[in-house]
Amino acid sequence: MKIENYEAILAVRQHSGWTEAACQTNQSPSTISKRVNKVEEELGAPIFVRGKGTQAALTEFGELMLPYIQKIVSLHNRVEAYAGSIHNESEVRLTVGYPPLIGTLGEAEILARFKNDNPSVRIDHVLRDRNELLAMVQERRLDCAFVFLVGNEQVRNDMLDILLSFEIAHIPIMRRETISVGLSQNHPLAGQRAVAIAEICQSTFVFNDLSAHEDLTQGSLRFFFDQKAAWYDPIKIVRMDFINKDMVNSFVAAGGGVLPTACIPPDVSPGVRFLPVIDSRVSSSAIFIYPKYCSLPAVRSLIQYVRAYAAENGVIG
Repeated sequence: MKIENYEAILAVRQHSGWTEAACQTNQSPSTISKRVNKVEEELGAPIFVRGKGTQAALTEFGELMLPYIQKIVSLHNRVEAYAGSIHNESEVRLTVGYPPLIGTLGEAEILARFKNDNPSVRIDHVLRDRNELLAMVQERRLDCAFVFLVGNEQVRNDMLDILLSFEIAHIPIMRRETISVGLSQNHPLAGQRAVAIAEICQSTFVFNDLSAHEDLTQGSLRFFFDQKAAWYDPIKIVRMDFINKDMVNSFVAAGGGVLPTACIPPDVSPGVRFLPVIDSRVSSSAIFIYPKYCSLPAVRSLIQYVRAYAAENGVIG
């Protein structure tokens, strides 16, 4: 069993086709096909439906096998990362950037796993807005970074240039198709399983007070609610510094406002309950970025933890 063959299956699945999977993994389509065929031979049944217009659809057998293939790849990456870490016992510093958010992009769990297996690595945390993180990685002022993208946002040309740069590599680590809102546990809606836009549209909303959000106006705010809030005016906004998470949490817990979040809500937030917004279809995603030709062992090891997390959550880069 070769792990590269199982990784090829996940690449075809993620990129909905053999050609795109080959392009994204720097392999030829014939190599990808051979790798997939090899796994199908080993397992004794086809993983993908062959034929025009199928877009690499899984067979019934493939649907059953996919979770196990994801676990195989994830476990392999974690074992490989840990094995590499025990060869270097001296302290190493790693500078990691991420945006100040109330919630996580997966970075909390990834870095906790990495630090547990690599206690000699010192991690310096740098909080900046998205545009600055991209620039800092490109300029080698950061070893790597976690970047957050809200699907309804326009990606500026300079950002796109960095993401598509030959110098920068990225791994998708999170995808969400809706948003959540944080409510005080004393809020009348806090006992529900979910909320609708109409139920919260008259609330005061809490947003991050960063330069990246300076253009957060009545109109641009509505992307968070899939344009459905366009009928409700005025929309009230409170801007707070998300670096001080305890302050934001206390404000929301005391009933000061409703906190929209497109990332993964925190597991524990005293006095606050996070509920999905059932009629919002705002997508969001997160990526891990790093210099493509980075040779630092600590970064190369962290990449394996990132890939393991992405595999476990069905988001494979």
